[in-house]
Amino acid sequence: MTSDPASPRWPVFLKELRRHGYEAGVNLAVSWREGVEDWGGPRDEWTEVMDDIRRLAPDVIVTTSHGWARLLNSVIGTIPIVVSALSPIEQGVISSLTRASGSITGIAIDLGPDFYSKELDLLLEAAPKISYVGLLSAERTYGGMRQLWREAQQRGVGIQEFPYSSDYEARFGSMVREGATAVLVLADANHVPHADRIARLARQYRLPLMSPFRRMTEAGALMSYGIDWKGVDRGLAVYTARVLGGTKPSELPFEQPSRYELVLNLQTADDLGLTFPGSLMAFADDVLERRHSP
Repeated sequence: MTSDPASPRWPVFLKELRRHGYEAGVNLAVSWREGVEDWGGPRDEWTEVMDDIRRLAPDVIVTTSHGWARLLNSVIGTIPIVVSALSPIEQGVISSLTRASGSITGIAIDLGPDFYSKELDLLLEAAPKISYVGLLSAERTYGGMRQLWREAQQRGVGIQEFPYSSDYEARFGSMVREGATAVLVLADANHVPHADRIARLARQYRLPLMSPFRRMTEAGALMSYGIDWKGVDRGLAVYTARVLGGTKPSELPFEQPSRYELVLNLQTADDLGLTFPGSLMAFADDVLERRHSP
């Protein structure tokens, strides 16, 4: 498994795997390898992981990284891979959601223009005085930007995409200099490890921030609308169990999650001088009232 074993996602995955007859330490050996996401970094770091996986020759590789899925599939290509990936077509992991091929399958979190339009609507409902939205971009170009730009215009809101970078301080500085009055975060798993930084910067600049990641809202961002990740992890376990049982990845077309959740942070709304309307409160799946860290 190419991931951090301490991630809170894995207990859900392992519990579901037990329900399907596979328990770590009983009839299943699990070997963790923490993937290196900085593909521009030292080559030997990820080459070492690749060589280690080849040596182990596992029955299946499970990952939540589109980068590792893409790399492992292209370099090894014979070991089944089960992945949960954000926008796997745009990220170059697969070419089709419905026609599975090769050794890779899993859960496709394919968030298109309609999803981001919904996020924009919810953000404007929470903060109706927003006039200009800074878009914190993804690693790869988001194909629906033109539609989102048109729909923002129709709502009387300007929108500008800011290039992907892990230098969030610089990105937020640029957004503020350009006049951004709110932030919309595109779905890229690379943002999640930096949730605390991103939420802190949004609070520092007093910017209402909407993201697809509950983790950012828990860290102090205003709100999130995104995938029910526990459902994704259960689905990842189901596919893993099926592969372990002998089903070929090519027989398992990528599935897509169907449940989304809206999470609101009341403390952050209060700090920003905002009041969530009753319609938004009624629609929310969770409302966080606890005070976030400074």
